[in-house]
Amino acid sequence: MRTNVQWKWIISAIYIIALVSSLFLKRIEYFLISTTLFNLLAFIVFGYDKRNAKNGRWRVPEALFLLWSFFGAAIGILMGMRVFRHKTLHRSFQIFIPLLSLWNIAWFYLLIMEINK
Repeated sequence: MRTNVQWKWIISAIYIIALVSSLFLKRIEYFLISTTLFNLLAFIVFGYDKRNAKNGRWRVPEALFLLWSFFGAAIGILMGMRVFRHKTLHRSFQIFIPLLSLWNIAWFYLLIMEINK
């Protein structure tokens, strides 16, 4: 069970490294590709968590979804909430995921402007 948690933290670290390197290299395509893949991965993991919830198996910690949302996967998680109808009654997800989606859009814009300087 411990390895399940570890790979999710490794993915988080890889995304953050890709994000920072795209900023330092001033390559917008790296930023867009890594962010799109991270959101797609978050969406897939959200569906995996829903399936595991139905089957009474090991779950993905909510803190990980919130952390991923803060670092750029809020749109993928918000889409996962809608498509899979998962965690839609959790107050923390009702409030923070839409707010973090706006946060992501704002800082994506700022990063893209910084990269394009």
